[in-house]
Amino acid sequence: GAISDNPELDWGHTPVDAGNASVDDISGGADAEPTARVPVFEMRPSNTSRNTALWRQAFAALIANPVADTDAGLFSTKPAWFLNQDDANIARYAEVVPAIEVLSKEIAAVVAHHIARAMGIDNGAEGLMSLPALHGEFANMVGLGFTAKELEDLRDLANPMLLPGKSNTLRMKPFQMNPAQPSIITALGGKVNQEYSFYPTGGRPDRRPEDMAYEVYYNSTAPLGVTWPNNAADGLMRASPPTTYNGFWYTDAVFFLVVATDTVDGNYTSWTHRMNVLIDIAPLSGAEAANALQINRVVVEGPAR
Repeated sequence: GAISDNPELDWGHTPVDAGNASVDDISGGADAEPTARVPVFEMRPSNTSRNTALWRQAFAALIANPVADTDAGLFSTKPAWFLNQDDANIARYAEVVPAIEVLSKEIAAVVAHHIARAMGIDNGAEGLMSLPALHGEFANMVGLGFTAKELEDLRDLANPMLLPGKSNTLRMKPFQMNPAQPSIITALGGKVNQEYSFYPTGGRPDRRPEDMAYEVYYNSTAPLGVTWPNNAADGLMRASPPTTYNGFWYTDAVFFLVVATDTVDGNYTSWTHRMNVLIDIAPLSGAEAANALQINRVVVEGPAR
């Protein structure tokens, strides 16, 4: 946001723009640009030493590749879209949704702060009544909220009034939980501690990693050196497959199903993956590399157990 001449609102506040002279016209008028957007928040904090790590991490992908009309399906409320998506959409979903969640938290915190200020609550040293210097500091706070004393004062200052008509409970519908890994996962023989996170994108925005539980189902045994993320708090599958087994290069292909459950609200989602364990070509050369490449091709194109 632009710098305000109001000393109480010197961050995240844009002055009144009389006649819409400073902001792009997105009203659809004759002179409006087809791709015009209103700048709401600056996505590039100028001082990376401040506590904005979550903000910078969430927006890194969108700064490099901004949201476009081709991303419209990511906001679909139709389950069919999520069932028929490909790996490219899964990866893009994992870029867009965390940024929106972080931005929503930041906007909600700014609104809550100024409503409380308007009700007479003083600025504070922590939480929602603190005065961040940069966009993203609110979003980076853990346990963001009012203190017990601030909540008590807000209740005392509130003036309950009946609104005309009827009202329903305002309900929030979070983004659908989506896989964090593509449908095909590759592990290379001889490489130690290859990690694959199954912590889902979307779902309850205040969900914590420790709220998730994971179960894995498969028809046969796990590939050698692979540890499934069964009930692992971090949702990580770890793979350290051997280079050879019984004197031969080791390869494998297996299908498995991951079920991720939010233990707080009971929502769960499941995804089927195929894991290909392949020969690491990088250290090989000549005929040996060509032979290994052919073996890998057979594994990738062949059936999985």
